[in-house]
Amino acid sequence: MEEALNTVYRQSRVADGSIGPLEIRVVRPGTFEELMDYAISRGASINQYKVPRCVTFPPIIELLDSRVVSSHFSPALPHWTPGQRSDSD
Repeated sequence: MEEALNTVYRQSRVADGSIGPLEIRVVRPGTFEELMDYAISRGASINQYKVPRCVTFPPIIELLDSRVVSSHFSPALPHWTPGQRSDSD
């Protein structure tokens, strides 16, 4: 999976070490509806609600963590070569 990500990611992961292994967490069905219900209960508009890309609010992290059914980490570093052109070039 990490091989499909751009060279900036791969460089940060391999050479810089600034990004840790990719982790994918599978959550129970209905988790994102519960997340939306929580946001709406705290005043979010149902018409404007979007699933967040990044979460730092502890109650939301706890909600997501409590519904994880499996976790998967990347087993090895992705391929990256110094001087490699960016994928957007």
